[in-house]
Amino acid sequence: MKISDHEKQLILIIDEQVQLLRSKEADDSTIVNTLIEFTAEARCIMGSIDKSELEPYLDQYKNFAYYVSLIEQVMN
Repeated sequence: MKISDHEKQLILIIDEQVQLLRSKEADDSTIVNTLIEFTAEARCIMGSIDKSELEPYLDQYKNFAYYVSLIEQVMN
């Protein structure tokens, strides 16, 4: 599945929010708890978008990638 404009916007929002929280030295649990409302959609993006389509976004939006790694740790 290709990435939609809504998903691109969501990636950007999450990336910016994680960047802000990390700049304030928030710990990982605070980041996850603060952005909990984005968890389901972020997981959906990771599970439904073709890996080749998603990789450039993970490379460009490092804080989004970081958030995804955090929620994957929590869910496993």
